[in-house]
Amino acid sequence: MVAALRMMKASLALWLGAIALVACAPQATTTTTPAPPVPTRPAESGDISPGEVTTVAEGLAAPWSIAFSGDVALISERDTARIVEVSDEGALHELGVVPGVEPRGEGGLLDRSRRPPRCG
Repeated sequence: MVAALRMMKASLALWLGAIALVACAPQATTTTTPAPPVPTRPAESGDISPGEVTTVAEGLAAPWSIAFSGDVALISERDTARIVEVSDEGALHELGVVPGVEPRGEGGLLDRSRRPPRCG
């Protein structure tokens, strides 16, 4: 029993010593880089000409996105789900309608892109 008591005392002393060493160890210091100052006024953009607005096609219900297949412009309509081709003269040619599109909330036809050609 005396040996067991000595073993417990030695173990307790060892643990207390380890805890004291950890508690007295210096804290790790971290250096932080200060954030760059916020500009007080916006940067000047210079002279930009607004350009000209040109109507390319008319008669689109809710044109949403455009993709090009070669030189041909393909436009999707958000609410009707139509995909139309626009000629250089502005004529519209319906290529098809995407099935299952419901134009409620976020459910309309929002965007699309042309699949790139496969290699090999």
